Amino acid sequence: MDFIRITHVTHSFLPVTQNWIFNQIRFNDGMRSAVICMTRDNPLQFPHPEVYPVFKTLNSVNKIKMFLARLWLWQPYGQYENLIRKTRPQIIHGHFSPESCRILPLIKNTGLPLVTTFYGIDINKLPRRRLWRKRYSHLFSRGNLFIVEGSHMANVLEKTGCPKEKIRVIKIGVDCELIDSFSKNRKSDSESINLLFVGLEREKKGASDMVKSFVRLAAEYPSIKLHLIGEGKYKSKIKETLQNNGFGNRATFHGYVGVNRYLELLSESDIVMVPSCTARDGDTEGGAPVVCIEAQVAQKPVVGTLHCDIPEIVVHEKTGLLCPEHDIDRLTANLKLLIGNKKLRKEMGRNAGIHARRNHDIKKQVKLLNETYYSLIKNPEKT
Repeated sequence: MDFIRITHVTHSFLPVTQNWIFNQIRFNDGMRSAVICMTRDNPLQFPHPEVYPVFKTLNSVNKIKMFLARLWLWQPYGQYENLIRKTRPQIIHGHFSPESCRILPLIKNTGLPLVTTFYGIDINKLPRRRLWRKRYSHLFSRGNLFIVEGSHMANVLEKTGCPKEKIRVIKIGVDCELIDSFSKNRKSDSESINLLFVGLEREKKGASDMVKSFVRLAAEYPSIKLHLIGEGKYKSKIKETLQNNGFGNRATFHGYVGVNRYLELLSESDIVMVPSCTARDGDTEGGAPVVCIEAQVAQKPVVGTLHCDIPEIVVHEKTGLLCPEHDIDRLTANLKLLIGNKKLRKEMGRNAGIHARRNHDIKKQVKLLNETYYSLIKNPEKT
């Protein structure tokens, strides 16, 4: 059987926070997938036989080249060209728009179809800069199709200048069976209610709002505990706020964790907090944090905000509770409602599981992705 050959282009393959990209490759047994990247990261966690990093080691010279690559979209053209020749793709799929912009000269010279998936920072923050608006103009003209995860993201992309007919909405898929395997083995702890928060590195994750709400609730509910995943500049601020209010012992900072440990913590949680917001520099989620999807597959209600595509994933008052960005009073009231009502938590959790499986099962989403690939092979002139 002849498979369509897809070469995926990423900056690195793969940060632990981008496991959904790995799922698009791992579950796609209808395509032959290769990966070209600058560096190879976490190979044990994300094994794949055809990953070709440009830099196999990060010595001082290569570190300078990596810096230039991020700053000016410099690309080691010869290495990329050789790797394209080696992987012999019929389609190139760029993950995050800077990677697609980086390889536009190769696309022009090879005539290969280019698919680009936008994920977040590349759809809200980058277009605010004149240089990136110029780059996007070339990308939208040369690229064939552009994938986003929700309708909000699609509207923003169109306003940025992307032709509407080139935009495809394909929701992010997750491994439901893997999440289920951890949820089934959950050890019940009836004496405490665990709140889970993911994301301490960027303002858009809403860590500051999260801790303000938790402090208000902690005095009233001695049974609630806070679990935080990730690292970043907001970690010290959150710790300081908790300690100053006498609740330092009620929070556990787990740092960066692997997928399995993350799913364990998710299975042990009762409520997942996602108070995302628009950062002062314009950075947003673009679509929605993947934790919104994974939490619902694990049958956990999400308490979050009306930010970007979160309302498309979390159905207010059915699979979770949402409020306007930075509305600490409403965020706290929503948490309070679920903390005090175990029956409601269970009901929303069951609804969330059904909703997420219907819309975000990776096996279903891969089929939609493949339809996009096939459309380029069969009718390239129409895309």
